[in-house]
Amino acid sequence: MLNPEVNKRKSLGSIGVENSEYNDLLALKPGLYECVVPSDAFLVNAPQEPNGKSYYAEIDVYEGNNGRKQFRLIMSHLNTEYHATVHTDGVESNAFKGWKRVQDAEEFEALNSDTGWVDWEIMNDATKRQTDDPTALQCQYRVRTVNGVKIAHLRVNVNNVVTQTAFGSIPKHMCPKVQNFYIRTPVSMNPAVMLVDLDGTLKFYCNLNDTSKWLPGHYIRRIHLDNR
Repeated sequence: MLNPEVNKRKSLGSIGVENSEYNDLLALKPGLYECVVPSDAFLVNAPQEPNGKSYYAEIDVYEGNNGRKQFRLIMSHLNTEYHATVHTDGVESNAFKGWKRVQDAEEFEALNSDTGWVDWEIMNDATKRQTDDPTALQCQYRVRTVNGVKIAHLRVNVNNVVTQTAFGSIPKHMCPKVQNFYIRTPVSMNPAVMLVDLDGTLKFYCNLNDTSKWLPGHYIRRIHLDNR
């Protein structure tokens, strides 16, 4: 219940202790409150503090028809917000749906990011192909983080490469392990392989039968998607 002073919360002191007015947050009547939640928060139906400590909580309580309630709780020292509901629909009685923590912008951005397409550097006289063609595949990498899962993309479109030689590099943080992939080559050649090393270097390996036939104008292409 609201105090006579406008926008002031009613202080409940420590809840769940002897002689406290309330021992259960779900029993609070509609209003604005401040209280101390004990370290064993589950005993009073409150969200647990991450380090298992007691904490000051600011609580808003709203009530609808047939006993339905909505709760908003803020852990003051962490500035983290939680929501909870008690839902009654004629079938379930006093159905507490649990506390859900609200994700803030900083947490969302830490779990979701995108570098966009970034050009990577060529090495050892390799040549990027079709750089003037906006519809052609370019030599680029991209790292997206979606809900904490990193997804790495790599595009390769070069010629003037030599077998068993590095032709480019990408940031090494994209390379947690050595990986090998088949790459597109001219149809007159056998399948070839691209190696992505731990330091981010990209290396080309052609079939031994093609070593003497491989010409500077022959190309390699690759689109790679890696979920990590």
